Amino acid sequence: IVTGLGSEAGAPLSSHPGVDKVAFTGSYETGIYIICSYAPRV
Repeated sequence: IVTGLGSEAGAPLSSHPGVDKVAFTGSYETGIYIICSYAPRV
């Protein structure tokens, strides 16, 4: 479990090539950001 602000914790994790999956609690906008971050790697 990692906690923190999206810019400090979420952004680096969602763009790191070693991270295959994420689960989050947040807003719709955050979900869209995460999907867009992962889309190029799918």
